[in-house]
Amino acid sequence: MHPATAQAALPEETPAAQRILDAARPLFAARGFDGVSMQQVAVAAGVSKANVFHHFASKATLYRAVLRRSADEFRSLLGLLGDPQHGGLGPFARAHMRHLHANLESVGMFLRLLGESELTVQRQQAEELAAEALDSLIESLPQGQRGGHDSGAQAIALLGANLLHLQLRHVLPRTRLGATLRDPERFATEVARMLDPTAHQTTPEAADPC
Repeated sequence: MHPATAQAALPEETPAAQRILDAARPLFAARGFDGVSMQQVAVAAGVSKANVFHHFASKATLYRAVLRRSADEFRSLLGLLGDPQHGGLGPFARAHMRHLHANLESVGMFLRLLGESELTVQRQQAEELAAEALDSLIESLPQGQRGGHDSGAQAIALLGANLLHLQLRHVLPRTRLGATLRDPERFATEVARMLDPTAHQTTPEAADPC
């Protein structure tokens, strides 16, 4: 392969492709794969339909790129787990909670796909990416928490607790739970502390790196 070719940006990494992905994600999240056309994506992105096909050969390719971007955003948080100064389970749990609230469309899209009864190509893609993300989380857990079934249980418990809190966000203010459990980041801190009582846990008021 010629060096210039090797260093060239992949089609989905160009600014135009990023704009198309930005436009496609909320459309797919709201209408599903079958409910969105490439023309609608082009209009939302402010580009021609031909330009969309230039960067993404098909709607299926574009959809997978949207899913992949969401999975990559999650994996970008995993560096916190290995940060000896500012990281750990608590900071990661809070960053994950913030990420969920900032990306409601992507979260909803993944949850709907994973919950579909029919095994579609899109559901298979979501399952593959979710499995990769979970494996990456387990591998990124601090030394001493990795390996065996316990680390997997911790990872699932943490992600599940944050996701459930997100889904109950409109219900929790109506309950008798204290303010600590109703507050997303404080809740995430408490869950992390329960999963790893020996780890140093900073409070949400402390300066988080993200």
